[in-house]
Amino acid sequence: MNNFQIPILMYHEVTTEDKLEQVCNKTQRTFVLTLSQFEAQMKWLAKAGYSTISLYDVVNIIQNENSVQLPNKPIIITFDDGYEGNYLYALPILKQFGFTAVFFIVVNRIGTPYMMDWWQLKQLVSSGMSIQSHTMTHPLLGKLDRDGVAYELKESKQELQNKLQIGVDFVSLPYGSYNEFYKDIAIEAGYQGGCSSKIGLFDSFCDRYLINRITLNSKYSLDEFKQIAEGRTDYIRKVISKRKFRDIVRKIMGEEFYVKLHLYIYGIEE
Repeated sequence: MNNFQIPILMYHEVTTEDKLEQVCNKTQRTFVLTLSQFEAQMKWLAKAGYSTISLYDVVNIIQNENSVQLPNKPIIITFDDGYEGNYLYALPILKQFGFTAVFFIVVNRIGTPYMMDWWQLKQLVSSGMSIQSHTMTHPLLGKLDRDGVAYELKESKQELQNKLQIGVDFVSLPYGSYNEFYKDIAIEAGYQGGCSSKIGLFDSFCDRYLINRITLNSKYSLDEFKQIAEGRTDYIRKVISKRKFRDIVRKIMGEEFYVKLHLYIYGIEE
């Protein structure tokens, strides 16, 4: 098996300064990057010689199904939820610098306020972007029974495949939540892998159904972004240590109460 370490960046929304307040009632403020922030990051990646690859590439390497020659500086860009700014603002910048990205979509939010509609998703597909599942309703999978998890994974996959005429082979776990039967159901449903919210680089030793990513925070400076993209393990360890307290609080409170409190504090409408 090939040894590699690949940064997988997790974004949520990109918007203009004048739309920030509107968007922030749908997601955490720090998850929303301005157009200028996102453009600066993509411009730096391009100038530094990074190439985007797909989740299929790393799975193929892990499975040794075929030989995939990775570029010198591989990186994977992902977006969670399906916000409209992904199409309006992120897509043109990605195309400008020759990058592709993976967009994880919550199916029952398609076409609702601030979210992409089916036409926009089709435009992403025709632009070479990858559309994957972020479940049907964005629940805490860890709190669902087997039938509930099966519904979220299978129905979202089928709906996206039917409407967009694509293959859907990866799922992003809402809030990073899962339970003991998530993986079995994902395999049964035909998923090749899943992305978690656990911070870290993706390497050949990772579980491909719990792929590490690094959330891009609007508070990060361009220099901090560079360290993340470069896979600087010392800096990433600092990011992980900052999150440990939150993870401890989440465990003590319980996932459900913690998420409800999180949504209340940030004024997010689910």
